[in-house]
Amino acid sequence: MQLTQFGEHTWVIQGGANIGVIAYGERCLIIDSGMDKDIGRDILNQVKKLGLAPSALLVTHAHADHFGGAQYLVRQTGLKVYASRVEAAVMSGPILEPLYLFSGATPPRELQHKFLLAKPCLVDTVLEG
Repeated sequence: MQLTQFGEHTWVIQGGANIGVIAYGERCLIIDSGMDKDIGRDILNQVKKLGLAPSALLVTHAHADHFGGAQYLVRQTGLKVYASRVEAAVMSGPILEPLYLFSGATPPRELQHKFLLAKPCLVDTVLEG
C-alpha cells in the first residue's frame, strides 16, 4: 500500500480500496478500513509512520472492501466508528451484503468469503442525512 499526501493534513493510502487519512493535531480520522485485518494492520503502520494516532473511522459505504478492517482497527486502537444508518445495519450484520446481492437468497458457501462477508463491527455514531 502506498501513502500519498494530498494536502497539508490529508493523505490517501492507495490499494484495492483507497483509504483516506485526515490529521487534526496528533490524531487522525481514517476514511474506510479496507478488506480485512491485514489491510487494517497496514493502515495502522502507515498512520504510525506519520506520527498520528487514529481516533475515528468514517465508513463511506458498507461493502466488505471498505469496512472489513474496521473490527481490527477498533480492537487495536479503540477508535470510534461513524457511518450512516443503512451502513451501520450492514456492518453489524454483514450477511446482509451477500443477501442483497443474491436477491434475498443465502449465497452459496463458495461465495461466503471476505470479499462479500466482512467481520462485523458496531457503529458508535450513526450519521443522519
